[in-house]
Amino acid sequence: MTLISPNIIEKFLNTSIIKNNWLEIDFWSFIHFFSGVILYYILNYFNLKLSHKLLIAIVILIIYEIFEVLFWGVLFKKETFVNIIWDLIIGMIGFIIGLISIQKSL
Repeated sequence: MTLISPNIIEKFLNTSIIKNNWLEIDFWSFIHFFSGVILYYILNYFNLKLSHKLLIAIVILIIYEIFEVLFWGVLFKKETFVNIIWDLIIGMIGFIIGLISIQKSL
């Protein structure tokens, strides 16, 4: 017996916080943000140039969004184009926050 069903988690994550023609934020946005932070820390481990880290991060985030689109209706709910773009933006904001946090600690 599970304490929290996957459907309850999915419903919560898909809950819109802000949704209009230009901005779409849901609770998945927090996961995209923290994924960007973690992605920075992982790429920082390899001691690459910042431009290479940025390029790799953008490519990984885009590949993930393509993966989501390929599995709409199977693993993920269908998203709007606005939501996909904001997922990428929020992921990169997380990446930049990771960068800033490392630079402040040096």
